[in-house]
Amino acid sequence: MADLVEEINDSKKILLLEDNWDYLGASSISQDLYMETIRFLLMYSMYIYENYQKTVIQSPEINPCSNGTIDLSWRTQKARMLINVKKKGDVFLASFYGYYTENRLPQEGFIDMNKVDQSRALWMKELKH
Repeated sequence: MADLVEEINDSKKILLLEDNWDYLGASSISQDLYMETIRFLLMYSMYIYENYQKTVIQSPEINPCSNGTIDLSWRTQKARMLINVKKKGDVFLASFYGYYTENRLPQEGFIDMNKVDQSRALWMKELKH
C-alpha cells in the first residue's frame, strides 16, 4: 500500500495544471474530479485487499488527460487495465478497458463510481505485482 500512497501524493500535481497545460488547449483537472478518482481507487484497492486474501494490487499511474478527465493505468505481467474518470454535469463516470496478457481478450464497459462491482474487483485482483 505504500506504493499507492506515494503515487497518490505524486499525482497531486495534477491539480496545479491550468487550462492549456499541454500548449494544445488541454483542460485543467477539477479538484472534485481528482478527489472522486482517488476515492474510487481507494475503494477498490481496499475492497480487493479485504476480500481476496490481503491481495495488494499494483499502484496505477494516475494521469491527466487533455479533455479534463483522469486515467488510472495498470500494466502488470498478467493484465492491463485503463480506467478513465470524468465528470458530466454533476455525475462522475468511469469507463474501463482491459485484458489479460495471456489471451488478450478485451473487456470494456462502465463501472459504478459509488459501489464496488464484485466481478470487476475479482478481475482487478490480477493487477497485483
